[in-house]
Amino acid sequence: MSESVGIALRFALYLDLMLLFGMGLFGLYGLKASERLSGAVLNFKGWLAGTALLGMLLSMASLLVMTRAMSGEQEWQALGPHLQMMLWQTEFGLTWMLRIGVLLVVALVALTGAMWPSASLWLATWAVEAGQYTLACRALRRSLSVEFGAVLLILGLVAWLGTLGPMASG
Repeated sequence: MSESVGIALRFALYLDLMLLFGMGLFGLYGLKASERLSGAVLNFKGWLAGTALLGMLLSMASLLVMTRAMSGEQEWQALGPHLQMMLWQTEFGLTWMLRIGVLLVVALVALTGAMWPSASLWLATWAVEAGQYTLACRALRRSLSVEFGAVLLILGLVAWLGTLGPMASG
């Protein structure tokens, strides 16, 4: 029974993360700038924040089910020490905390209405053309920090995908 619950949770989590990633890409590449405003075509803030929050809930449930399965503990109330060990002493716990952190950032960015990363670069280009170099430097700095964050995210995803290979072959 617990194996099927774990499999169903993992499947639901993967579907949620694919939906979150796909909606973000659709908004970035599939819509014009005026259509990207939340509510013009689709309520992006609500959908992105909702799928990120659902991903956090599914991740928490997955952690509980995995800890219960690995520890052999039958009582949910007695999982405290096992959860602590699972989070701080295993790679699963480290990747779980990383996933929760990324989902939290996505939810916060969606709820606060942050602009798309490319907007900073366009702002920098416009500011240079208008002769406002201070604004251009600020926009370029913001764009570079977003790009650096994207590089770190891509490296994390590559590392995560690399861990899936041995599981698929075994």
